[in-house]
Amino acid sequence: MNYAESCAYIDGLTKFTAKHSLAHTRECLALLDNPDRSFKIVHIAGTNGKGSTASYLESILRSAGIRTGLFTSPHLVDMRERFRVDGEIVSKEAFLAAFEAARKAVSSMPDHPSYFEFIYLIGCLIFKNAGVTTAVMETGLGGRLDATNTCENPVLTIITSVSFDHMQYLGNTLYEIAGEKAGIIKQGVPVIFLAAKEECAGRILEEAALRNAPALALIPPAAEEGVEKLLSGGEALTYKTKILKNLAPFIDFSLISSYDKKACDMRIRAAAAYQAENASLAVLGAAELIRAGFAITEENIRDGLLSARWEGRMEEALPGVYLDGAHNEDGISRFIEAAKAVLRGKKATLLFAAVSDKDYTAMVRELAEDLAPECVITTEVPGARRESASHFEELFRENGFERVVTVPDPAEAFKYAMSQRGDGVLFVCGSLYLIGLIKRMIHDQF
Repeated sequence: MNYAESCAYIDGLTKFTAKHSLAHTRECLALLDNPDRSFKIVHIAGTNGKGSTASYLESILRSAGIRTGLFTSPHLVDMRERFRVDGEIVSKEAFLAAFEAARKAVSSMPDHPSYFEFIYLIGCLIFKNAGVTTAVMETGLGGRLDATNTCENPVLTIITSVSFDHMQYLGNTLYEIAGEKAGIIKQGVPVIFLAAKEECAGRILEEAALRNAPALALIPPAAEEGVEKLLSGGEALTYKTKILKNLAPFIDFSLISSYDKKACDMRIRAAAAYQAENASLAVLGAAELIRAGFAITEENIRDGLLSARWEGRMEEALPGVYLDGAHNEDGISRFIEAAKAVLRGKKATLLFAAVSDKDYTAMVRELAEDLAPECVITTEVPGARRESASHFEELFRENGFERVVTVPDPAEAFKYAMSQRGDGVLFVCGSLYLIGLIKRMIHDQF
């Protein structure tokens, strides 16, 4: 198979494969001679911020001269975005070699690996073949039952922001969802987590205690009031993050130890203040890896943070055009916070779409109340999870918007949105799949 055919093969797996157990994934890995055991793993779970945190930490490791692998999902334009070695998307040749090896190995199994399971196998093979020594790997969905959780001996686990998403799989309460994310915590392995919500922090601490896992908590500025009291018992080392300066294109922030009050000031290149939290988790991760024997210096940490880039999160794809993959209520809230900082008195135009299994009603309500763009263009993401652009238009109108235009085709919708932007700012949000479509269009036409 060539590259296009291999991608079509993988995309087709969603049509005839189902979610398998971790035992099934381990069996697949065994047929490939357990490639996941050839490198050290930092395992990351969370609702929002996984990819950004992983990207910051991988960049720090790479700055320290460590041969890195980065496994993330979903991809925006090209499937190979999911697999990076030393910060670079892998070649088609490297991808095809791993693809063919995985396909051949599992051909004798009665149940073919699922879409994500197969991609995970390919990723492990790519990293082994490339001689990766440390891989930063994010879960696909949840944590406890995710294919990546076959990783039995990670050097570190990190749990980013936890909020409502994928409730049909993870549970209907934050306590349940946090429990699924905390399923990646391993016996005696340190866990670093964002302590923004008391219910989530409490659940993560419970799981850490059950596994004798040393816990480090990062308390963000907007943490719930009960979080500090919860953490005052000493079950976790605690740190706080504080924004010092937010002037595009840089954000300066401080990471403060609650133990000795020492502050460490850092800088990232980002348009969204929420990235300071993700970068702080990465800094704490690097510090923990130093304690585990990794040769990482403070200079490596600073250089790694400043050089890290993560597409699709308040990404200025064109001058005055920002793409953000926010696709749940919490993500939209953080997006709005970042968008307001960017606007600085300019008018906002919004291009919006979401997939059918997301709580887009809550997203639209929040956008209407807190962002209040002058013009909204609704479009739709093609495929099995398509939700009609006209439905989104109805929701925006129900929330008080009169200037709403429906353009079902994403490419035409983007062209129209650009024509309406004027001297203001165009924001695109609601779905990572929409962001991928727009990025492809920008690449082809601009």
